[in-house]
Amino acid sequence: MKGFAAGLLVFVSTAGASGAAEFKTVSTEGFGCLALNDFNRAVDFANQNDIAAFKKFIGQKVPSGECRSLHKGQAVFEEQTSGDGRICVRPKGDIDCVWTDRAIIE
Repeated sequence: MKGFAAGLLVFVSTAGASGAAEFKTVSTEGFGCLALNDFNRAVDFANQNDIAAFKKFIGQKVPSGECRSLHKGQAVFEEQTSGDGRICVRPKGDIDCVWTDRAIIE
């Protein structure tokens, strides 16, 4: 097991040196959700101007970790895209990507 850990460390350090992905930046305050359906649902509430439903939805999803804030200037990596202007970005240092609107990513 000790050899495996040492080998993994060598792999990670050499992979990072040769092919580091460039990060993008969040251009404005926003949010993202682990599930694309959750992000779309929140956007639907906002588009319907149903602020009470939006606040209730986000109030449940943020504490559970299903949705989280994205902050202006935050470094993120693009991991997936959908055909409808959505992008899944992984904040630098995190292990999961969150779906958000492509418009808030530079």
